[in-house]
Order: sequence, then structure tokens, then C-alpha cells
Amino acid sequence: SSPTGKRIFFERSTVACLRCHKVGASGGEVGPPMTAVGKERTREQILESIVHPNRQLVPGYGQEIVRTTSDAIEVGRVKSDTAAALILILADGREKRILKKDVSARKAGLSAMPDDLVKNLSKRDVRDLVAYLSGLKP
Repeated sequence: SSPTGKRIFFERSTVACLRCHKVGASGGEVGPPMTAVGKERTREQILESIVHPNRQLVPGYGQEIVRTTSDAIEVGRVKSDTAAALILILADGREKRILKKDVSARKAGLSAMPDDLVKNLSKRDVRDLVAYLSGLKP
């Protein structure tokens, strides 16, 4: 585990990992939880997810693009999808309920994680972040 990587995850505002990902009880709900990522994924898979977040999405964590009958566009992760309504978790963590009768179109989108996130990290930062995350094995 890397103390520098942990600081990058929890404190580096240019990458804001904690806004979308949770470790233990801290963090956001938009992306998959990282609490046990070191047990679930190899270092190579973790690195690929940081560098190329759209190559392999964790099931249930892709974004959905929804157009409503009033031509509004909503983008979020599907929390629930019933015959009556769709509930999205928006990028800011809020939930948005859309009645199915109000949906005119929907499409699976990409990862909410920016694919140029690494431009805010040095190679050493990326190594430290991968070291920290690969050590998360409760």
C-alpha cells in the first residue's frame, strides 16, 4: 500500500477519486466501490481502468443517457429500472426519478470517469495510486 497513492485518492482535487468512488464509508456512489478492489482486480486491470476507463466497465456502473418526452437529457448510473420508473444516480450523487412514460429514448453511455484523467497525474502518481488501490484487500 502506498501512503502517497492514498493521499492522491483522498486529497488530490485534480483527479477527485473520492467524489465518485468509495473506500469503506468515505466517498461517492457514482463509480464502483474501491474498498476491496485489490482483491477483485489485478494491478494491470486497475491501471487500465485509470488510463482507459471505457475499455472494460464494471457491470452496473456505465452511464445511461436518457432523453425525456420534454427533450431534456439526463445522464447517470441506473440505480433501478422498473416498469414504472427509472432512477438514475447523477454525477453529483443526487438521484433522479424519471417515469417510464416520460422517456422518449435511452442509450448506454460511457464511463463517468474522464478518459483523460491521467493527464493530471505524473507516471509516479499513477504508480503510487495503483499501488494503493491494489493493496485494498479487506
